[in-house]
Amino acid sequence: MNVSDRELQLKTFTETEILNCCFTATGQLVLDSANDLDRQPTLHQKAHFRAAIYWLKHYQPDRQASQFDQVRGYLEAAYHLGQLEAWDLIRQILFVRLDSDRMPLHQQLGIWGLYREQIDLCQPLLGKANHELDCLCLNNLGYAYTHLCQYQTAVSHYQRLLQLATENHNTEAQAKALGGLGLCYGNWGQYQTAWNYCQQQLQVLERIDESGSSTQPGDALSLKSLEWEQDSYGECPSTAVERGQTFATLGYLEIHLRRYRKAIYYCQQALAIAHTINDTQTQWYALGRLAVANAQLGKRQKALDALQQQYQQRHQNHNCRQVSAVLVNLSLVYCYQRNFQAAINCGQELLEINQQNGDIGILFDF
Repeated sequence: MNVSDRELQLKTFTETEILNCCFTATGQLVLDSANDLDRQPTLHQKAHFRAAIYWLKHYQPDRQASQFDQVRGYLEAAYHLGQLEAWDLIRQILFVRLDSDRMPLHQQLGIWGLYREQIDLCQPLLGKANHELDCLCLNNLGYAYTHLCQYQTAVSHYQRLLQLATENHNTEAQAKALGGLGLCYGNWGQYQTAWNYCQQQLQVLERIDESGSSTQPGDALSLKSLEWEQDSYGECPSTAVERGQTFATLGYLEIHLRRYRKAIYYCQQALAIAHTINDTQTQWYALGRLAVANAQLGKRQKALDALQQQYQQRHQNHNCRQVSAVLVNLSLVYCYQRNFQAAINCGQELLEINQQNGDIGILFDF
């Protein structure tokens, strides 16, 4: 049964099934079971189950709903299922797609900047199912805490992921842990440490390409069975996504290490891969960093070209803060060029975005 079938099943429970349901010790739902070992929910727990089904079946966000409201029904359902310790049902919610062209929910939350919600969804599942699910959740938690600037907590999750992946000979998870550590330490300002982790990750990705597998022969752990990437980028090697993201991170690190030509090289490598697999998120970051590196070398027109390409992608699954950041950078370049009307237009669009989202701050980010 695929994820969409499971998700559909969650939405089709009848009142009779809700009243007669029970759960196994691992949180799997059982209907009309006479097995005494199954957990029979109390009336209070059945109320939680009803609430979960309500949020899944009847909650319909408006067409113009915010990104949070688009996923609220699934998050509320996951909370109520957590009160039942129905881990298998929450696991199914992790892989729900809002649309066919979007990531599974556990990744989409991070892309949209809903980091607290990503943590609330993944944290309860640690240690509740298997090593595969632990790896996936640890990766998401490391990502979320990195973007919340809680770097020590993020590092601890990535280190746990690295240890678990090493113990189970799962090189795909090792690559994600090393890449996550590179990103985290880079944001933390420890650029050389971050650079070292990124280089280690590239070596692991090379081994995966050479072996043609992310796990050792006979290894029971396969992150593909958890739909780790969910085939989000079509028929392409899983390492292509990771390598493109790592090149973009290396571009960021080289800028801070004042090696701007190397930064341009890595950003161009990231863009080449990202264009091939239609990874718009990596394209976005690589373009922003390419602009900064060119600006540092005095190549203002190339910097402007990169920022304008980034701006053209603003509607492609990016959160409001990312769009605000590129508008800030664009307006600065226009000011340097004395193109004040273009700078004013960027400022007006930035103001509209921040007013719509209640964000009075301006994030300077690339």
